[in-house]
Amino acid sequence: MASTKDMARLFPARSYLRRFFQEKDIRSKVFKVRDSQGLTHDIPNEVVVEAISTTSGRERKQIEDTLRKIDFHNGDVNHFLEHLARGLAEQYSGAMRFAGKTSLRTKTIRLASRLPKGSDERKALLEALKG
Repeated sequence: MASTKDMARLFPARSYLRRFFQEKDIRSKVFKVRDSQGLTHDIPNEVVVEAISTTSGRERKQIEDTLRKIDFHNGDVNHFLEHLARGLAEQYSGAMRFAGKTSLRTKTIRLASRLPKGSDERKALLEALKG
């Protein structure tokens, strides 16, 4: 069974997060999280660790501080990783909603451009885009 220990290499050498994930043996786990739209996402904790590796600045510092507190109190790191997985699910869900709206809008514009100028159908489609 894989663990997040293998993912420590994603972090800079001598960094807290690299040491943390090298020293911990956090077994692979898949979180089933539901987003605000009611969709369920299966997100492995390795995906969350990979997402952490893309953070920087204040965001990375907050994650490090939280992991330090959890570690100091011998808490379950996976509870925090699951919390972060919920955020990833919301980001993904929001991106998909945005992409869906964009592509529908593009399709509507293309369809309207094929209709004769001044036609009721074209006017109705262009009016629908405004709303």
